[in-house]
Amino acid sequence: MLRRLLYSGLIFVLPLQLSAQAPVKELSKTAEKLEKKFLKNDIYVKIPAGTLTKNIEAGETELVEIDNYFMLNREVTNIDYREFLHYYKERDTAKYSAYMPDSTVWRTKNTYMEPMVNLYSNHPAYYNYPVVGVTYNQAKAYCAWLTEIINNNTDKIFKKVLYRLPTEDEWIYAANGGKDNSIFPWESDFLTTADGDFKANCITFSPENIYRDTLFQKNEFGAFEEVYIYRTHPGGFNGVRGVLNDASDLTAPSKSYYPNGFGLYNMAGNVAEMVAEPGITHGGSWKDPGYYLQNSISQYYTDVNKGANNIGFRYIMEVIEY
Repeated sequence: MLRRLLYSGLIFVLPLQLSAQAPVKELSKTAEKLEKKFLKNDIYVKIPAGTLTKNIEAGETELVEIDNYFMLNREVTNIDYREFLHYYKERDTAKYSAYMPDSTVWRTKNTYMEPMVNLYSNHPAYYNYPVVGVTYNQAKAYCAWLTEIINNNTDKIFKKVLYRLPTEDEWIYAANGGKDNSIFPWESDFLTTADGDFKANCITFSPENIYRDTLFQKNEFGAFEEVYIYRTHPGGFNGVRGVLNDASDLTAPSKSYYPNGFGLYNMAGNVAEMVAEPGITHGGSWKDPGYYLQNSISQYYTDVNKGANNIGFRYIMEVIEY
C-alpha cells in the first residue's frame, strides 16, 4: 500500500509503514535548514503556500491553491541584467546582441528624455534601478540563464532549482502580502500616508491639469458611441516623475518605498511587472495613476519582442530538488 506526501511541490511515494516516517522528518529538517541558509541572501523572501480568492464575475469567486516559492524582493536591476549580458558578450555575440535592452524606449514625443537613452542602462547611478526596455522573451531568457548558472554552481544550496516569471495568480498572491483580497500591497486602501507621502512611485495629478476628452468606439451592436476619458495637459507636470517638483527621477531604485507584508518592494508602481502569461503586466508603473497599482488589475502589451520604459520584471525560484 502506498501513500503520497506533498512537500514543497515535490511528491514522494513511500511505503505506509512506521519505519518510513524517519526519512520524511529528516528530509523536512534538511529542507528547512537549506531554506534558512538560502534566505541569508537578503534579496529573496519565501512566499508561503496559501489560497488566493479570485473574482470571476460579479458575485462569483474562485479559490486558487498557491504552492510556496521564493521571490526576488525587488525588481531585476540594471546591474543584474548587465551580468547576464556580460556572460554572453564573449561566449555568444549573437545572443549578446539579441538580449540587449532597447534604450530608445526613452525617446518620447511629449517629454524630453534623450539623455536617458545613453545613461539609464549604463551609468552607475542607475545600476540599482529596474531594468527596462526588455521584452517578454528577454525576461524569459534571463530566467533560463539564471537557472543554468545556479544549477551548475558547485557551491549551490539546493540540488536543482527553477527560476521563472511568476504566474498572474502567484504575482497577485505575493502582492497581497499575506492578506486575502488586498487592494494594494500595503494594508490601507489609500495611496498616501497620513502625512501625504505617496506609498509608491506613480503618476499623480493636480485638479487644474485634468480635462475631459471624448472618444468614439464601437459598441456590441457595431454602432459608434461616445466614451468620456480624462487626460492631463502635456505641460501640466505636477506630480509626474522626472520633473523637478517630484521626489522620484522617472523610475526609482528597485529597493525603495515600503515593503509589503511579505517583504517585497515596489509591487505597486515604479515599473509594471511582466508575468508568465505573455502580454500581461501587474502593479502599474511610474507613469500610471493609482488605479493600475491595484494588485488585481492587469495591463497589457501587444508584442513579446518589444520593450517599454515603464515595464520590467522580477522572478520567482522553485526548489525542484533539495
